[in-house]
Amino acid sequence: MRLLVCASAYGLVIFVTLTLSTWCWTRAGWSVLNQGLAISLCSLVYPALVGFAGRIADKVGRARQASLAVFCAALFVLLLLLQTPESTVACFLLITACGAWYFPAIAGLISETADTNTDLPLYKRVGRYNLGWASGNFVGFFVSVCLALLTHQALGIGLGVGIMSLSCLGAGLFLWRHRTMPSYSTRSQQQASDPAPAFLGRYVLAARMGVFFGCMATSILTASLLAILSRPGVEFSTRSHQQLMQTVTFLSYSSGYIGSFLALSHWSGWIFKPICLWMLQLCVVIGALLLALLPLFGMVSLLGMVPIAVFMGIGFGAFYTASIFYSLRLPHGASKAAGVHETFVGAGNIAGPVSGGLCITLLAGFIPPVPGGGLFALGLIIMAVALTGILIQLPVVLLKNKSSVH
Repeated sequence: MRLLVCASAYGLVIFVTLTLSTWCWTRAGWSVLNQGLAISLCSLVYPALVGFAGRIADKVGRARQASLAVFCAALFVLLLLLQTPESTVACFLLITACGAWYFPAIAGLISETADTNTDLPLYKRVGRYNLGWASGNFVGFFVSVCLALLTHQALGIGLGVGIMSLSCLGAGLFLWRHRTMPSYSTRSQQQASDPAPAFLGRYVLAARMGVFFGCMATSILTASLLAILSRPGVEFSTRSHQQLMQTVTFLSYSSGYIGSFLALSHWSGWIFKPICLWMLQLCVVIGALLLALLPLFGMVSLLGMVPIAVFMGIGFGAFYTASIFYSLRLPHGASKAAGVHETFVGAGNIAGPVSGGLCITLLAGFIPPVPGGGLFALGLIIMAVALTGILIQLPVVLLKNKSSVH
């Protein structure tokens, strides 16, 4: 449970850092395009570093590396107090880099030590890790909303920095106490007596390719929704209604993948039965189809966006769980495997907004001049990417699985 809180703490830090950064950039007069470019460029450091950081964690010790990364983050967030665009970009870049060193180490710890109970099945430990970082994002969102309600933005930035520093220090102090743990922990007796099947490598590759396209599809939604909702023909009663639409969409999407993580951590019937997760991954396709059909109902409905975002969140949860579980199921090097998994996740999250924006720009002349035509195009793009992510895994179906469920 304490490692779950550690994963949650850094999820909060990343989300609040992003929120405070956008405040500073907006106040400095940066356009939405410039802000998007800054976020994308800073985010490139994550997939660039995370694979290497996972390998290092297996060698120097996971708790030691994670504690050092989070202690550094506690210092880097202080750059936000300068409230200049340059210091904010530097802060976001460094926090992202620390996350690349932090998350594969934490995933390795949870995979092989599971805090105090090493006899828990791997799928339950993976579920705890997923719920940790996901709940951190959720809490980070509510902290950001509370800070936004403050009258003085400078006070909000100061409180936000304080909350993040305390979160980092708390996680770091707990991890530092375990810095002498060996880099390779002894796997549980259950896993030692249950060796990895010969075809595991193909499952790992298929799941990682799937999570790349799954992240790509869902990040197209989160990154492009604001631009699409701002297009002529999408009607809102007030500006606050548009902002509320974005908030509800994020909360619904987050609720979807948290629910997916929770369900998959309590049911093992999907393990080495890929069709089970593919059925859940199809929820992204269903959500994209509903998004494309939403303009048929006239004014974009707040109620209509809830099931769309929930479906996409459920599908994303299935993509992510498959990749992280099969990666950590590999017999050696849990942090290295988690690092490679996170590389695919980071690459997908970067490729999504870029490819989505490019497609929407290229298709601008073909989008029908009707209310919500942009939503129709966005839905079709997400549907195509999500289907690619599922179909690319189909070779796994040809495997003759004679192994028992793990």
